[in-house]
Amino acid sequence: ALFLEVAQERQRTATVLFPGAAELLRGLKEQGVPAAIVSTKRGDTIQAILAHHGLRDVVGPVLGSADVKRHKPDPEGLRIAMERLGTAPEETLFCGDTVLDAGAARNAGCPFAAVLNGPTPAGAFSGFQPVHISPDLLALARWLGL
Repeated sequence: ALFLEVAQERQRTATVLFPGAAELLRGLKEQGVPAAIVSTKRGDTIQAILAHHGLRDVVGPVLGSADVKRHKPDPEGLRIAMERLGTAPEETLFCGDTVLDAGAARNAGCPFAAVLNGPTPAGAFSGFQPVHISPDLLALARWLGL
């Protein structure tokens, strides 16, 4: 229990965001584009990380592992996020860096944009027909016109 407490606090205060993450989220907010986070990490931890970086107010719903019964590639988390944002699948672009993210988007009926800031190579996404593949979040923001 002590290990989990220490580990969670360390995650909340020592997590470094990917380059371009803050700019992307702020750009979406400035353009009036609603954003949510659907992750396999704990939602409360993600919210604390966002708050630590001054970003909590630029993101809408944050759904983590404890907020769903079925994890990605099941679309449950993505569907809950869309419901809370008031968006339909065809109006939602789900961006992620794993094939689990791509599978969740496909299973929810959403377009998907891959971001190569994780260990998954571009070729792994080919079967999911992404609408875009970005090398990083800065390039994704440029592609989105932010």
